[in-house]
Amino acid sequence: MFPLGPVNTGPLFPFSAAAMKQYQIYLFTKPECPPCERLKSWLATLPNDFTQEVKMIERSSNPSLFEQFDVTLHPTMVVSHVDLECELSDGDEFCTQSQSIVEKVEGANNIIETLDATISAYTYADYE
Repeated sequence: MFPLGPVNTGPLFPFSAAAMKQYQIYLFTKPECPPCERLKSWLATLPNDFTQEVKMIERSSNPSLFEQFDVTLHPTMVVSHVDLECELSDGDEFCTQSQSIVEKVEGANNIIETLDATISAYTYADYE
């Protein structure tokens, strides 16, 4: 288990803190990677509320996260499930977070296709 920063609970992942289970989308890229640049350009066309859900990670900025999720190809998208476990001890609450991979997609075309389908599904559900 390891500490994480804030976990997204935005419009695409409407989980409450009480649910204690949330998701994080990571996009792993590296400099001078044409497929990574293509993916970043595509992401720039998406609504801001969606792109806020995505955490871009460059290899040089967080190599341990690349290792944790076994990322070897660029770009790679990892959707991780975040569990928050809390214990009460002497009136104080101590919480730890852990992550597990829900989905891993490699390659710009596959990532775009997956995200496009996800966005379409949520858009369709919002109009029901």
